[in-house]
Amino acid sequence: MRASDDSIARVRAAIANIGRGHQVVLAGDHGKGEPNGHLMMAGSFASASSMAFMVRYGSGFVCASVTNSVCEVLGLVPMTGTIARPAGCYYTVSVDAVDCGTGISATDRAGTVRQLADPEASRAMFSRPGHVMPHRGHTDGVLGHRGVAEALTDLLKLANLGEVGVYTALESTTNSLQEADAAECIAFAEMHGLAWLTIDDIVVWRCMMECHVERSFGPKELDDAEQISAAGFTGTLSGIDYLVYLIGSAPVVDPLVRVHHETAVAAHLLAPDPALLAAVDAVRVHGGGVVVLERWASGRLAASTPLLGANLEWARAADIAQILEAVGVVQMSGPATVSADELSSLTTCSLEKC
Repeated sequence: MRASDDSIARVRAAIANIGRGHQVVLAGDHGKGEPNGHLMMAGSFASASSMAFMVRYGSGFVCASVTNSVCEVLGLVPMTGTIARPAGCYYTVSVDAVDCGTGISATDRAGTVRQLADPEASRAMFSRPGHVMPHRGHTDGVLGHRGVAEALTDLLKLANLGEVGVYTALESTTNSLQEADAAECIAFAEMHGLAWLTIDDIVVWRCMMECHVERSFGPKELDDAEQISAAGFTGTLSGIDYLVYLIGSAPVVDPLVRVHHETAVAAHLLAPDPALLAAVDAVRVHGGGVVVLERWASGRLAASTPLLGANLEWARAADIAQILEAVGVVQMSGPATVSADELSSLTTCSLEKC
């Protein structure tokens, strides 16, 4: 099983479990700048028992993941002194539901979270400050910021469970002054029969399952005799530009795919790059297929940006899979720079629907 399969399986399990009102464990990786372990669930399912479970095994600091629209409707303003991250990530002033008691009990905090998750809620239904701390996540979820609120918001969206979740840091079993690390999170999830996943898993899911490619031009015929045409694409997430050479008359049975990394600014068929020409020749001899040229300048730019971090390769692989789908390639003969096996497993959406 490939790493991508593991990620997809974990996200699917998390979606199913959170959809049934269960809690899910987010196993963080502090080495990647992520928070450590957290317990999280859909706000609409919050109950006294689930809140008590969070308080028992967590830090006791209960947060609600909220979106920008929820903040606007409920008047959730940034907490004084909060430093807003890009795209407005911040903690808001804490709240209690006005119809709860002191606000601190598990029952009261669960009621506050359910009230936050209620689409009919209004700002007058909450008192400030309170005992639940809303956290507004990045507008683009984990693709914008690798945080707990973003991970939970993305999961809720995938499960069609609204825009409010609840989470708390999972306490380490070996040191009560620290949060649980990844190994402790996995052990905790297995002990309590909970699904677990990582932020990386959600990033991989979104790279693979969402369309992040746009056509920039073409296909445009370059050489009628040689049956070569070209089309351009841009990865909106990866930031990479692609030039795609379509070789042979369609449809090509078992088309050969080659992925080529441009090594100079002007490498293309009119300014020969030996490796590129060799790839084109191989496809022509095979009887037809596609050569995907990853542009040099855009690749360097994408590699220098920290947005995706180690997941840039997943975004790139998903780009290529979506491009191949867009140009009508269904079956491929390998090997390619990204294996045919990987690319065929990354089919996500029709480019024409983007």
